[in-house]
Amino acid sequence: MENAMTRARLVSWHLWSLAISGYAGEWEPVPLVSRAIQEAGHSGGEGCQFVQAISIDAKDGMFLLMGTDVGGIYRSLDGGKLWEPCNVGYHPRGNCGFAIDPNNSSRALAVGANSTNHQSHGLYLTTDRGSTWTHVLPAADYSGYRSYLDKVAFDRGSYDPERKASRIAYWSHPDPGGGLYRSGDGGTSWKRIREDFGGSTVQVSPEHGVVYLGTDRGFFRSRDGGETVEQTWTGKVSSLAVGAGRPGKIWLATPGNLLVSLDEGATFTETKANWYPGNVTALAVSPANDQHLVACQQNGPYDFTIHRSRDGGANWKKGHWENQHAFMPFNGRPQKFAWHPVDPERVWGLGGDWISSSRDGGAVFHWDANGFNGVLVGGLFIFNLQDPDLLYVASQDYNGAVTSDGGKTWNYCNASGRGWGGFTYGAYAASREILVTQVAEEWHGPGILTVSRDGGKSFRRTRLTCTGHEVASGDPKDPKVIYFSNWRSPDLGKTWKAMEGCQGVFSAALEGVRNVYGGNGRDVVESADLGLTWTKIVSLPAEVVDVAVDPQRQIFYIAVEERRLFVFASGKLEEITRRLPADQYGQVSVQTVAVDPVDPRIVYVGGPRDLYATDASVVRSADGGQTWEILTRNLRTGSANPGKDGARECFALRVHPKTRELWAAGGCYGLWKWRQHP
Repeated sequence: MENAMTRARLVSWHLWSLAISGYAGEWEPVPLVSRAIQEAGHSGGEGCQFVQAISIDAKDGMFLLMGTDVGGIYRSLDGGKLWEPCNVGYHPRGNCGFAIDPNNSSRALAVGANSTNHQSHGLYLTTDRGSTWTHVLPAADYSGYRSYLDKVAFDRGSYDPERKASRIAYWSHPDPGGGLYRSGDGGTSWKRIREDFGGSTVQVSPEHGVVYLGTDRGFFRSRDGGETVEQTWTGKVSSLAVGAGRPGKIWLATPGNLLVSLDEGATFTETKANWYPGNVTALAVSPANDQHLVACQQNGPYDFTIHRSRDGGANWKKGHWENQHAFMPFNGRPQKFAWHPVDPERVWGLGGDWISSSRDGGAVFHWDANGFNGVLVGGLFIFNLQDPDLLYVASQDYNGAVTSDGGKTWNYCNASGRGWGGFTYGAYAASREILVTQVAEEWHGPGILTVSRDGGKSFRRTRLTCTGHEVASGDPKDPKVIYFSNWRSPDLGKTWKAMEGCQGVFSAALEGVRNVYGGNGRDVVESADLGLTWTKIVSLPAEVVDVAVDPQRQIFYIAVEERRLFVFASGKLEEITRRLPADQYGQVSVQTVAVDPVDPRIVYVGGPRDLYATDASVVRSADGGQTWEILTRNLRTGSANPGKDGARECFALRVHPKTRELWAAGGCYGLWKWRQHP
């Protein structure tokens, strides 16, 4: 009997430990995908992030890497059929270059980037096809923002039979004064070999290890590993392409013409092509057939076209995009290309803010971004209080979308009427027909309250400006009541009145008192009469930005500015920020908080760092905030458990009251949900 009881206690303890550990669940993407896109055979991937880099392995074309400006990096392990984030151990917000080892496609280098400089930048090495990354060369003195040059390369001819990989690699620091670096051990360690040639395009001859450098001053080459260089052409090099199947053959895109060298850059001749506008931003040649080339031409700030050649650059034809399977509107972006290593018709490029690919040598590029979910949700989101499968999310740059089946399918909502460039913040679906958001003229600018009465097919702007928080909600006592920012409607958005004493409703008690809770400056406030009056619950030392409530025990978890977390219970206010686990740089981020409505002892906290991607963006407590664990996949705390890498830089968390799934919106990392295993 005693042994049986002991075993029972052990089983009970084991189940409890699983319930509070990161291994009790996993992240799942929530792509914005329409039913029509699904019926066409796609799982969806709205993209919505500015892509800066793309690379493919040199063996069979199954491993691809893609990098965004501020939304992390992605990989495909099945030849581009499905993409997934791969940021475990990778700390920058973005990327501005990749190189996959041509002798060992499990190894690759990545160049960290973001919109501002940070110590997380520099070079990262993976030895497992992007499953994990190691920071091998820190460099805090550049941003890499909007940087497209091929600045990192392996030397195919430096094969090391012991490592079964390339031995030598080169990196041009993105800043012009950053210098040129070389690695002699496959990218593990690096040495700066020159103080010049930062901000250059870098390629290496596939046969003789000659280093090619394209700059604004001309073309240079080095035969001694970059130690000394010689200039063989003077002028601006816009792009540089090397024919992997033809050692010694090089193409230079210049402002005046397309040049070709057959002697490893010693001499160049003009191709006298039938097309050449002089504004080529990217050029790439197929390694399977060096007669197949693609080039990107810039015509205006957001106007780019693709051209293709099937005769080595002598004649060109204009290609085009087919975007019928893209969920979001198309936006013109600079192109980067990745040719399949053995199929001369297969080439990847960039769509609007997603991945496209061609199966006819660049004549037509089709949307091909399954798994690339990166929408930037605008403001906080809240499930419909009566039907939680109904959810409307706003979006910075891309207006937003609504779902009525718990995120399985979505409909695009063009609240601004602009397509790309719709800045909406905060959203609420009061019913399947009544949708409310605000439309701003600039990022986080004053928004105009905007209402749809036909499920998002059309929107009408009011004359009301939102001055409160970027959040909207309903009321559990009356489905006709809508709260949006500092406004309240008692009749499903027909009339509105500014609330006195509340600047935004963050949460509601679905059981018991069924009150709603919001913020008013530094005060947490409560309403028991459908928002007509508000009562102060507690004052905080900084502005309240999110509130979650345990209505059973009247415990309030409060996120305030300055990335701090407080708990208020039994009349006592206590800051518990220090209990939260720190990230890889010793920082704690708090911007949003949520509780499980079924078991409110389970509390979730999220926050971004913006300058880098924190590896502790989402944390969870199973004991009411006493102890915490990190849910963000990372190497540092051992929580890189199986499953997908997702929910990074989270600024909005909410728990689905029926499924108990945690939904997370990451800044430029898309929508994700944490599905807890039973």
